[in-house]
Amino acid sequence: TSGLDSQAAYIVMKAVAMIAKSGRTVICTIYQPSTEVFGFFDQLILLKRGGNLVYFGPTDQVRDYFAKIHPMPHLITTEYNVAEFALDTITLCQNLENSAYGDLSSLTLESGNENVLLENLFTETTLYENGMTKIEELAAYPCKLHRLYDGNNKPSFFRRSGFIVERWLTSYWRLPSLNLIRIYAALSIGVACGLLLLGTGTPTSQSELQSFLGLIFLQSLFFGVVNSIAPLQAHIKERNVFYREQHSNMYPVVSYVVGSALAEIPYVLLSSTLLYTIFYFMIGLKESTEAFLVGLVLYNLYILVNTYFGHVLTSGLTTLPSAVLGATAAAALWGLFSGFMINIEQMPDYFSWAVNISPTYYYMDGLVATQLFCSCEIDPVPLPILTCNGGLNCSDVCDFNKSDGCHMIRIAVSVINGTSPPAVALIPTTIWQLVKEAWGFDYQPEKDMYCLAIIAIALKVADFLLLTFMVKAKR
Repeated sequence: TSGLDSQAAYIVMKAVAMIAKSGRTVICTIYQPSTEVFGFFDQLILLKRGGNLVYFGPTDQVRDYFAKIHPMPHLITTEYNVAEFALDTITLCQNLENSAYGDLSSLTLESGNENVLLENLFTETTLYENGMTKIEELAAYPCKLHRLYDGNNKPSFFRRSGFIVERWLTSYWRLPSLNLIRIYAALSIGVACGLLLLGTGTPTSQSELQSFLGLIFLQSLFFGVVNSIAPLQAHIKERNVFYREQHSNMYPVVSYVVGSALAEIPYVLLSSTLLYTIFYFMIGLKESTEAFLVGLVLYNLYILVNTYFGHVLTSGLTTLPSAVLGATAAAALWGLFSGFMINIEQMPDYFSWAVNISPTYYYMDGLVATQLFCSCEIDPVPLPILTCNGGLNCSDVCDFNKSDGCHMIRIAVSVINGTSPPAVALIPTTIWQLVKEAWGFDYQPEKDMYCLAIIAIALKVADFLLLTFMVKAKR
């Protein structure tokens, strides 16, 4: 209760007393409590300077005991605060011990016994004998002192997880800066990206396609980094609390990890849905409820993966700067292997693992496919009449006027026929065919969702392992 006023100290100690009444043992060190606060205690251990025991017993016998040994009984009043009375008695006795008059053996107390040192006097009382007997009985009891919740007092896993989730939600709610950073970032990135391609809809040319893919890549990269970095400071502070509580067996690691994961979901859903909705309707993307919802699920999973990666960084790294550096480095690598900068089909086989663990790739692959997928493909061999899907008449199976991935464009390719310079031919293709050939994306939104969900779960498992097995003493 240091630094608290009397009312605040009373509230704190009342809460501690309620914990003690629930069947738990509470040990407190307190300096000069008020009469009301002192009344909460059942037992008292009182030490004088030097660590010598001068009282050990019930609090309701403190006044009677020290009244018998007080050097100046005429100063005793019933209005005296019990705690201050005991401390003043000890101080007076110590002053007499250290005074020029010699020790307390030169005085005769009200009890009629020759006075000795306080600690020696206490050892001759029945309070001391009763206390030592109780200690011997407890010492012989085969209890597991390292377990706080043995027996019937142990709460269930779900109850502890509920408490920790509630603590996480309360902590996040009390950090308006963290929540506002996410909201401001979602608004600013969503509006800025929407204005760049305002009302353009899905791409209908090669240049529009490049702009569309670049904008998807940048907005996902920027907001992903924001969500990786934003919760770092809060998690580093909570990590210190976790180490303390886990050392006391109050926080199971699984409950802590599950709680932090669940507490993030509402904030991620709010911010990422806000950005995605602004971005989607400002550009005027595909007017399909299914396409909108599939893209929204992909985006929420992608941002959740970035957020959980920030959790892993705070569990595995020691300082905030190192965690920020790790978040930005990972975002750069994920962007490199996202399929936007380098066609994934042209990457060496020994880098295929990097594509498989890149959440940016799964998000872009799923979103681009939901917006631009077209089942109609123009046959690659030029014929006098265009054929699609293996020799079928394109007019029978395709609608090239639709403003989606079926829109037909012509791309220029060099034809080597022995002339100099080489001839240039315009080859017809669809937007979706160009996406597949130039970037390597494919239509597999369900697989993309599953992969993002698996990565998110894997990150929380890694978070659990780091918190469980890393040496805390080196932090």
